Amino acid sequence: LAGQPLIVIMTTAPIALYIKIIVAVADEHDMDFYALYTSVGLWNALYVILYAITNATKLMKYSTRSTEEIFALFICIAFTVDALKDAYKDFRKNYMTEECAKFDELVASNLAMNSTATIPVCHRENSLLFLLLMLGTL
Repeated sequence: LAGQPLIVIMTTAPIALYIKIIVAVADEHDMDFYALYTSVGLWNALYVILYAITNATKLMKYSTRSTEEIFALFICIAFTVDALKDAYKDFRKNYMTEECAKFDELVASNLAMNSTATIPVCHRENSLLFLLLMLGTL
């Protein structure tokens, strides 16, 4: 019953964000990821046991549908911002480079046809393909 696609999809995004944050904290503080991940899991187990003992699950009746929608919106925004950051990095790496600026100057001055100057290599197609693939997976 728990292998249903809806259950898998609904839990994948929060866990991916959760692990991404733990990886970022571990990298920032030069800690072992697996040790940090284990300690966070043990603390979560302790809190779940504490909630079970105190019957804190009764508080869930105050959680409305809008709470779930706000959390889903947060996850959507987090993944969108991450994708846009990666697209910006790729455009800075391949599209907005000094070689591309030199290539544009060469084309604008029309020297490419008349001289034997070396033509700088510009990989703008990589960024456009990256953007096409990113927008195609929405």
